[in-house]
Amino acid sequence: MKNCWLCGNKATTKEHLIKRTTIEKLMFNNPLKKTPLKIHKDKSIKIIQSAKSDHLKFQKNLCAKCNNQTTQPYDQAYECFFNYLIENEQKIAKDKIINLKNLPINQEDLFKYFMKSFCCMVCVR
Repeated sequence: MKNCWLCGNKATTKEHLIKRTTIEKLMFNNPLKKTPLKIHKDKSIKIIQSAKSDHLKFQKNLCAKCNNQTTQPYDQAYECFFNYLIENEQKIAKDKIINLKNLPINQEDLFKYFMKSFCCMVCVR
């Protein structure tokens, strides 16, 4: 894709397949994770050294303004949601409920984050 799917300007940035901070928390800053992160890509195994690896990103499909400003509230809502999941993992597993009312976020922004991620995936085809 050559143009930002959100605004139509030239696409200059690569969005992460999974939010970089999520990858860092789960794979690189996790004392329980002892093995290197490996992914299957292009019929080979890639060892990932950093959450910033291009192997963990879509092709360029957003402009810098859309990625760094326009969709920033969506990313922040997701960060809050993800932290809530990690901090309440056992309670969520026991109760089988994720209560978004307890989060200090705009739920619409969280849903927009998931739409942003979905659109990045669809628009690289």
